[in-house]
Formats: sequence, C-alpha cells, structure tokens
Amino acid sequence: MRHTKTTLLVIFVALLAWYFLGGGIKLHLRSEMTQMARDAAKEYQQARQEGNHIDAYAQAGLAAAAYLQMEDWTNHSKWKKRQEKEAAIVGIGNEKP
Repeated sequence: MRHTKTTLLVIFVALLAWYFLGGGIKLHLRSEMTQMARDAAKEYQQARQEGNHIDAYAQAGLAAAAYLQMEDWTNHSKWKKRQEKEAAIVGIGNEKP
C-alpha cells in the first residue's frame, strides 16, 4: 500500500513538472493565443463589413499581438500590414512632428 502511494506521488510530481517545465503550459498558452487571434480576426472582418475602420485597426493590432506572442512571424507580419492599412484609412500615424 505504501509503495502504491509513493508511486502515485512520483507520477503526480512528474506530471506537474512536465506541465510547468516541459511544455504543457506553453501548449495551453499557445492555444489561448490562437483563440485570441481567431477572435480578433473575426471581429476585424465584422468591423470591415460595417465600415468601422477604427475598430478594424484595433482588432488587427490584437491579432498581430497574439501572433507575436506565438512567434508566428508570417501571420504577425500579415496582421501588422492590415493594421497599417486601417491606420492609413483613418489617418492614424500620419502626423508630422
């Protein structure tokens, strides 16, 4: 009985170590960032359809930030370009010093 409890404790500690040190938490965070990027892309499309370029600008920025966190450089670049396009439409970032 004592041997079984010790074995279970070792397995439990090993699983916790894997989750926090070996990648489990990274997988969870990547999943959260992926969902955040998908949500932002959906909101971006909705804002574009409604002609709300300020909201589209903000949502493109959120998607870009999520992809940056995931180190997905291709999608980050794509969403930064969309954000810059929306910024140009609404006149954000064109101020002269």
